Amino acid sequence: MDQVIASERDGMSCLALYTFGSPRLERDGVPVPIRRRRVTALLVYLAVTGRTHRRDALATLFYPEHDQGQARARLRRTLSTLKTALGEGWLHVDLETVRLNREDAASSAGQGLWLDAAAFQELLDECRAHGHPPEQVCPACLPLLSETVALYRDDFLAGFTLRDSPGFDDWQSFQTAREPGAVRASRPVRPALGRAGPAERACAALPHVALCPLGPARGCPAAVCGM
Repeated sequence: MDQVIASERDGMSCLALYTFGSPRLERDGVPVPIRRRRVTALLVYLAVTGRTHRRDALATLFYPEHDQGQARARLRRTLSTLKTALGEGWLHVDLETVRLNREDAASSAGQGLWLDAAAFQELLDECRAHGHPPEQVCPACLPLLSETVALYRDDFLAGFTLRDSPGFDDWQSFQTAREPGAVRASRPVRPALGRAGPAERACAALPHVALCPLGPARGCPAAVCGM
């Protein structure tokens, strides 16, 4: 079973949502089955956006083929299914708004929902906070960049589609387009990166492959160095 990566410094989360590649939800490392695609899509949308949404807006986004009354009714059933899958304390729902609680209100330990996309961005932000230009890499960057490569398994929601919801498809495409080009280029060389050390693995996450700390002349196993 996969482990939550790059979150040990904050403690293990009760729930973990993976959005790079096929989406999946885990509770304490055990998969949580969600059989309806719209329920999964709604969970991902609430988690990634991280804000409060109006019911009418969500109903229009996920059920555009229905009138507002029918769409709200379907959204109500979808929210009920999602609440059952997540458990108490994760969804805040009232008559007009919906929000996913990233911090579990029902947990006395204060554990929250771990999101791979958020962890990925936090690692990149840590690198940017080291005080050097973005095209440079310091020794402290190497383990962080190595973790970003491990987190980024595939495109955002790769292979996942939602029928009859063009608005969600557009949002998904926008999220995918935001992925760093260098990380996207690293996908063909993952077997080599998996056998490499932190410096070699980091080369695939750098803004420009020419900045690899080893480079082909020094034996970096990542083929992107020679591209």
